[in-house]
Amino acid sequence: MVHYVAGSSSETDNESDEEENDSSDNNNSDEEQIENSNNNNSDEEQNDSSSNDNNDEENEEQDDVMNNDQKDKKIKHSFNLANESKHTKEERVKEEKKLKIYDFINDKEKRLNFNGDQKDEDNEENDDKDENTLENRNIISKHTSVFPGLYFIGIGYNLLFGNPLGEADSLIDPGYRAQIYLMEWALSKEGIANDLSTLQPVNGWIRKENACRGKITKIINVSTSSIEQMKKNGVSVKAKIQAQFGFGSAGGSTDVNSSNSSANDEQSYDMNEQLIVIGGNPIKDVTKEENLFEWSKTVTNHPMPINIKLTPISDSFDSDDLKESYDKAIIYYSRLYGLSPHDTMQKDDKDIIKILTNADTVTKNSAPPINAQCPHGKVVMFGFSLKQNFWDNTNALKGYNIEVCEAGSNSCTSKQGSSNKYDTSYLYMECGDQPLPFSEQVISESTSTYNTVKCPNDYSILLGFGISSSSGRINSAEYVYSTPCIPGMKSCSLNMNNDNQKSYIYVLCVDTTIWSGVNNLSLVALDGAHGKVNRSKKYSDGELVGTCPLDGTVLTGFKVEFHTSSPYVQTAFEKCAKSLKACSVHGSGHAIGIQNFKSLFIYMLCKNNK
Repeated sequence: MVHYVAGSSSETDNESDEEENDSSDNNNSDEEQIENSNNNNSDEEQNDSSSNDNNDEENEEQDDVMNNDQKDKKIKHSFNLANESKHTKEERVKEEKKLKIYDFINDKEKRLNFNGDQKDEDNEENDDKDENTLENRNIISKHTSVFPGLYFIGIGYNLLFGNPLGEADSLIDPGYRAQIYLMEWALSKEGIANDLSTLQPVNGWIRKENACRGKITKIINVSTSSIEQMKKNGVSVKAKIQAQFGFGSAGGSTDVNSSNSSANDEQSYDMNEQLIVIGGNPIKDVTKEENLFEWSKTVTNHPMPINIKLTPISDSFDSDDLKESYDKAIIYYSRLYGLSPHDTMQKDDKDIIKILTNADTVTKNSAPPINAQCPHGKVVMFGFSLKQNFWDNTNALKGYNIEVCEAGSNSCTSKQGSSNKYDTSYLYMECGDQPLPFSEQVISESTSTYNTVKCPNDYSILLGFGISSSSGRINSAEYVYSTPCIPGMKSCSLNMNNDNQKSYIYVLCVDTTIWSGVNNLSLVALDGAHGKVNRSKKYSDGELVGTCPLDGTVLTGFKVEFHTSSPYVQTAFEKCAKSLKACSVHGSGHAIGIQNFKSLFIYMLCKNNK
């Protein structure tokens, strides 16, 4: 009888192969023996056929059937053993490849080999660790992996060389450096998350937040000289960029008249674009929708941080002397690379509160058309102009619109001319060293009761307000009402009163993944002192006071008296002083004719100090 021996799962691949060869040889031997036996039986039957009876023939047939069955069973048994050995080998290779993803087992084997000549006590400890490792494998699912984006926790970041927008020739922010805080990883109960599908740092836990994903940024650069040339030629900068590159520049508006975009098409301007892709696999052509779709499918497996929180490494120092030394080292390091500490801060200055604190507020009120200039060396960051009439019949303020000031320009000019005698325009803008990137001004007008706007590109509101008004009646100026738009929200809406004919909404939206400080802002929009003008109270005809909440201070804002006889009476339309905790406005007490009406209005953005 032939015996078959199967190798255990702990034996090597060579041993399994040898066993398969042995089994195959044994099978061949069995077949030869069976064939020889059959041949001998046939010879004996021919020689002794005269002496055998029917019973012998039946026995012979039964023996043949038994021999054939035995042969089939042995062949099947050998085939099953071969398949089982092959399956065991494939499973072992697959398990080893899975563990090599984290390189934990290989590192442990290297340490064991390196310490092979140590004391017996050390060898026994290493053996125990190996046993624990094998036991830990039973806890882990077959698809254990590190949660995408977890590799960036605790790494260093160089502010001098970092660029949150990314670089054109790289899919990663060049500011990232080597690991600073090292985390311990282990294939153990402590190192596996509760879902048994992802690793987590030992003595730590994972809270999944949408901080890592993919982003495509399109940067359009237009020289100042080209902007000035476009204005001289009567060409809208926004419309020209839309025609050249397909969509508007950062800091632009979603509602700009592009009727002049065809003027001077032959004129060439200094403009260029740059596309930066962060996260996912490299993309060939972002202008093709199918390429964008394919790229979006790779972001899940290859995400990049687009909403990072940086903490100075000095925060981990216990000694004040070490922190002071760190500050000195930063100054030395920055100057070594040709940058001053001020330049270093400016490179990463994404705090919207600092930007607005250093900006200049400009206001103006006059008959249309209206124009205002930024201070020398400053450009428009955002702003609007609003045309109104509180006396004449304007057919429910038809043709009386709100416009945005074009970001990046050194002035703001309304395109609306004068239609009636008592037309008046109000202009407000904020000027800074440069336009606000990753911002969008949005406006909306409506003659229906409900009016709403929504920030594009998943942006959030930085500031904004709604205003409802009317015309054609002697007391139209009495019915002017305000609505604040809350910073951090995605949309703003208002419901118009029955006394109003038209509503306007203006909001400035920003990308809060780039700009910080939005959550530390409050917006105040007030109206009051509605009623008749009292001529006997010069410059004290009613008062409206706006106070910043949370002990805050004013960053920007304006105060205005909407008056029946504007622009022919001297009424207030002034900026709210920065850094103060409140802003107030008084009625002028001026009037033309028998009776005039008024409303006081305050709008201001405040920095919270609590």
